[in-house]
Amino acid sequence: MKKTLIILSALAAAGWGREAATASEIEWNWKGDALYRYESSRLDGDSRFDGSHRIGLHFGAFPKINDEIKGGIEVATGASNPTSRLYVLGSGDAFSMSDLMLNQAYLEIRPLSYGLEGNAALSAGKRDVSECLVRVNDLLWDTDVTLEGLTLQYGRNGKKLQQGLSATAGYYILGEVSETATTDKTVSDDPALWTAQLAWSGKSGGVDYMLGSSYYNYLNIEGSSITWTYGDKLFGNTGTSGKLTYDYNVLEFFANAGGKFGSGLPWKVYGQYASNIASGVDNNDTAYLVGGTLGKADKVGKWSFDANYCYLEKDAILGAFTDGTRFKGGTDGQGIKLTAQYQLIKDLNVALKYYNHEKVIDSGNRYQLWQADMLVKF
Repeated sequence: MKKTLIILSALAAAGWGREAATASEIEWNWKGDALYRYESSRLDGDSRFDGSHRIGLHFGAFPKINDEIKGGIEVATGASNPTSRLYVLGSGDAFSMSDLMLNQAYLEIRPLSYGLEGNAALSAGKRDVSECLVRVNDLLWDTDVTLEGLTLQYGRNGKKLQQGLSATAGYYILGEVSETATTDKTVSDDPALWTAQLAWSGKSGGVDYMLGSSYYNYLNIEGSSITWTYGDKLFGNTGTSGKLTYDYNVLEFFANAGGKFGSGLPWKVYGQYASNIASGVDNNDTAYLVGGTLGKADKVGKWSFDANYCYLEKDAILGAFTDGTRFKGGTDGQGIKLTAQYQLIKDLNVALKYYNHEKVIDSGNRYQLWQADMLVKF
């Protein structure tokens, strides 16, 4: 925490290279959000619902250094869990200090010359998954994941896709395998991920739509323990003696469409389908998520309601990075999620969420979760 605060203080005091940016004044773009949540959950067989209070904070600067270079540095609550930026109140010693962690730290270069005209960008560092990849919903990626590595993009700026074709290629580092952790691995066998995405965005008859596909190739994870993420467990994936039995080469198709009814009420439908096409995976290799949203809670007095259904087989995707809340994270489950939001006052949204999922498909073991949120953006 001290190191993170020192970094932020130094950037603010020094102006992050202000002397070098002589062509224009740096736009700092300070942003943040604060969340307070109460949640209560119950797994079949539990005697009662179990409740907890949680807080979450993101705070950082996202400076535009010049017309071709921008960056970001952000701290957040949380610990080693890549799918959560929440702190559970009372989880430490009574009223003890809690850490802020480095959540994002990246540079993005978007050349205007060489005929590119700002249509292509290279991002390097640790960055929000939704800024790196097209993420329709949380079938493959939890909203809190921040990828570490290199992202090459065409036809998109942040989360916004241009009309027509957009493309992404990325290489991300999952961890480092030490020689003491395994006897048959070397540095070149460090776990990693490379991915490629294509998407097409358009508009027809007042309906905005987007469709595309992704390919994720995980490297050096078959036969390994997931010691490169939190918890040292398999997250629902098939394992042999605590190690992943299969490789994960995931093909994804995704789409969404939205518009407004005659009354002006916004609507949106979306879907994802994923399959692990790695050699040797013949069963439990399919996942999909479908849903829809009515309304948009973006102004005082506005509301939204979202409902989705998810079906996620045991080895369809790597379980470590999918939504960390649905059936307590990982794979091998199915069920619904309902979310109602309302903007109470400016910059303050309240939400109520309900999860009802079967943990382990066809087991009949239901996991229910209620969440009440209060979120402020600044």
